[in-house]
Amino acid sequence: EMHNRYLSEFCKSLPDTDGAKLKQANSIWFRNDREELVIEEAFLQKNVELYDAGVYESPFGEKTLADINTWVKDKTDGMIPTILSQINDEDVMYLINAVTFDAKWETEYEAYQEHEGLFTKKNGETQNVSMMNSEEGIYLSDENTTGFVKPYKDGYSFVGLLPEEGVSVESYLEELNGEKFRNLLANANYGATVYAMIPEFEAEYSKEYKEVLAEMGMPLAFDGTKADFTNLGHSAEDHNLYISMVLHKTYIKVDTEGTKAAKKYLIKQRFEIIIMDVCLLFI
Repeated sequence: EMHNRYLSEFCKSLPDTDGAKLKQANSIWFRNDREELVIEEAFLQKNVELYDAGVYESPFGEKTLADINTWVKDKTDGMIPTILSQINDEDVMYLINAVTFDAKWETEYEAYQEHEGLFTKKNGETQNVSMMNSEEGIYLSDENTTGFVKPYKDGYSFVGLLPEEGVSVESYLEELNGEKFRNLLANANYGATVYAMIPEFEAEYSKEYKEVLAEMGMPLAFDGTKADFTNLGHSAEDHNLYISMVLHKTYIKVDTEGTKAAKKYLIKQRFEIIIMDVCLLFI
């Protein structure tokens, strides 16, 4: 309970202004056509009270599918237009979290700071891109990386990190943990002159996190025989609730005005112990 309240207060304390918009939205969708499914009121109330979650009870038909995708599109300002392609008969609940970030640079790029340039991808190939050039004043460095900080308006900053030549992005990220990142920022050189070039880009990413989360230490949540979600709900017919999928979707766009980004997590709860096919659960 304490952790929930702390997280709730922390999220609500984050800046959300015209210069740096941060929107978070949560929703819970569950079937109303399964008499055996009982959802605990305390679970719903806690999500409404602490996370302003919308609660939707529906028969999980084509209209529900359309409503969920419309909710996702609306809460991400259209950046993620859809999350589900179908609803399976075994699915009984969806827990959806959406985070949208739209921030303007504190100092936006002028036309003269843009030019065509070559960007080298990690496989060594190059491509022509629109480069944004600037002089920044916060320099970052450690034993295997250099970088800089470019502030947004109203409380947020973009951090760009470049591994040293010969250090792959994958190996660098494997070694980059919270402590190293905090040390980078704590030892920043303010007042430096950093000549920075950022390519304009937009990208989308989607990944199913069931195996990742299981490897990180929560395998029981995905086990139909061992999962314990009794505080969330239960089945009157002794079917066990468990998570069948956790889906993460991300969209990001960086240009001369600033950065737009959206993340979606979808968690899906199922009755069945045997999953015939993997479905969405988190957006």
